[in-house]
Amino acid sequence: MDTPENETKPLIICPHCGQQMERYTKRCPNCGQYLPRTRKEKWWNMSKLTPVEVFLFILGSLMLLIAVVAL
Repeated sequence: MDTPENETKPLIICPHCGQQMERYTKRCPNCGQYLPRTRKEKWWNMSKLTPVEVFLFILGSLMLLIAVVAL
């Protein structure tokens, strides 16, 4: 399935030569220099959770702990 033409891929600019390229490229195709790493968001970022999600996380953790102890 082809992507629609109106969707654009996220681009970055090489800090060494100014060439645009796709975001997750490790080396610049123009100058060959390695690009600096981008910061990845942590999947376990607790600050964005709602109170219900925090409650369910704690409840699930307790249930898992009880199951491990019961074995």
